[in-house]
Amino acid sequence: MGTKVDLEIKDEQGAVIRGWEEDVHRGLNRITWNLRRDAFRRPETEPTAGGDSEERPSGIRVMPGTYTLTVSFGDDQRSSTFAVLPDPREGATSRDRLAKYEVLLEAGALRESIADAISLVYRIRADLDAALAAADRADPKTDEAGSEDPATVDSSLEDMAQDIRKRLTEIEEMLWVPEGTKGIVYSDDRAWNRLGYVMGSMQSSWDAPTPAQLAYLREAEQVAASVLLDLDSLYNEQVDSFRAAVREAGLGLVPEEDPPRVP
Repeated sequence: MGTKVDLEIKDEQGAVIRGWEEDVHRGLNRITWNLRRDAFRRPETEPTAGGDSEERPSGIRVMPGTYTLTVSFGDDQRSSTFAVLPDPREGATSRDRLAKYEVLLEAGALRESIADAISLVYRIRADLDAALAAADRADPKTDEAGSEDPATVDSSLEDMAQDIRKRLTEIEEMLWVPEGTKGIVYSDDRAWNRLGYVMGSMQSSWDAPTPAQLAYLREAEQVAASVLLDLDSLYNEQVDSFRAAVREAGLGLVPEEDPPRVP
């Protein structure tokens, strides 16, 4: 009967760069690593079902250097250090490789900020729906001096939610092409797609980043910074006001969190 082991790769600084599970059996097992670190985070557009998250796919190639593999089976752990050697077929120098790797990490961190922003857009929408559904389920309150008509409260929340949804749609369409969009849509001006293009271009070789690639990355940073600033403003103004109205209505939804920013 097969079982699983957990594997973890650490770099020379001790940072975990890759983790995954493998099915194993009694006897000799062959396990390989494709010399890539974990992929950068992607947007979460559906609520997670709880429990352990799915294994991340692999991402960019790692630099030549010394790495540590840790294999865990239950409470038992074994670690071993090994070297990743440069591909002799590639002519890039160590300095070029390092320059490319560092820029890819920079671009990846920015793409994770964009992914977090997109995820936040979807969470805000879900919170709006939950708050309005709770308002619909709330029992009508008995008339009291100074109390507000529940129908008026519901209408006010609905109006606020509608304005927020409109801004969320505008912001999301600047970040990427929303899921479910039909037809062929021009996407080269979206922050997510801009970054994906330049990262794909840079991963074609270990040569040092070209001036064009760096310029395109800076443009993507500017686009992302502008959109994330819009999201930050929306969250700290309109969403905050909606949250206060929800609390005042006694619904207790819409949790607070910090919007993502450009790293």
